[in-house]
Amino acid sequence: MKKALDMAGRLSVIDPPIFSFAGVRECNHILTCISIHQPPSPTYELACLLLEIGLRRSFISTNGQYHELLVQTSSSSVQCPNEVNHHLASLNTNGYSTDRISESDLLCIKTVLGSYPLLAQYERQSRVETGLYRSELYKTPPEELKIPATRWFYSQRALALLKPMLLRVLGKQIEAIQSYINTKDPHITVNGWISVGHKSQSNLSKSEDAQIFHYDMDGVSFVKIFIYLTDVLQIGQGPHQFVQYSHKGIHHQQVNSHLISSCPHSRVPDKFTHLFYADAVSHFGPKGTVILEDTRGLHRGFPLEYGAYREIIVMTISNTPRKLLRERLMKIYSKC
Repeated sequence: MKKALDMAGRLSVIDPPIFSFAGVRECNHILTCISIHQPPSPTYELACLLLEIGLRRSFISTNGQYHELLVQTSSSSVQCPNEVNHHLASLNTNGYSTDRISESDLLCIKTVLGSYPLLAQYERQSRVETGLYRSELYKTPPEELKIPATRWFYSQRALALLKPMLLRVLGKQIEAIQSYINTKDPHITVNGWISVGHKSQSNLSKSEDAQIFHYDMDGVSFVKIFIYLTDVLQIGQGPHQFVQYSHKGIHHQQVNSHLISSCPHSRVPDKFTHLFYADAVSHFGPKGTVILEDTRGLHRGFPLEYGAYREIIVMTISNTPRKLLRERLMKIYSKC
């Protein structure tokens, strides 16, 4: 993170032409203020909002070039092991790569996750403890669930136990990602949930469940690893979809204009989907399928058919996570 902040300071001095693009100057100002420990705006809340808007607008308007400048360093890049160099090449070219984990590792992951009750979330409500375990969820028809949630999350206790195991199982893939985001010391978080197909689902629910095309902005540079814990072999089982090449720019003026003007919202209305859907890849695969993806590109989970379940783990490997930038901002404002 320090390297990215230092680069922001250098960019503000040389003032390259890239500063004429939407969001770049605002984002760089906030990052520079963080690096020199000065508050960039009157309030912490406003600074966080401006940071997110700046990161999003600068990425869209420069097709990711500003973010790439931020992760450049004067030292040599992080080397990728030869055995996973194909992952690095595919990430650079397509925005994603795929792999598999073993049946034994898959069984260990499910055992950990099955030891703690799930949390339910319905639309914009907070996650609530249910006392329901994953094995019980699969036995209950969607209409009989006490909470009409379309996503059931694993507990933080289960995910904390799971993280060291995932770091071991996916160690080589993570090394390829470290080279891609150019850091030897990445920040890694783990999340996961079970998606449930209901008879009907509101647009708000689809948006909250990431079933509308969108792009992530978890930080300056990051990659997410998706692991299928259930078979995803047909469209009704909710395959993850990614618009290949969009990690380096969407290149559709209508879509870009909408995303820049609607910041910090990141959803792409269905009326624009036809512009890029030809490049969308649906990731089908058996349980244990692994997807490495630069989710700054457009992606979504396809809506599940009624009665279908899709279980997934998501790891985020980041160079400069937005959460840590917010924490740095909080420390600066707490001293004012």
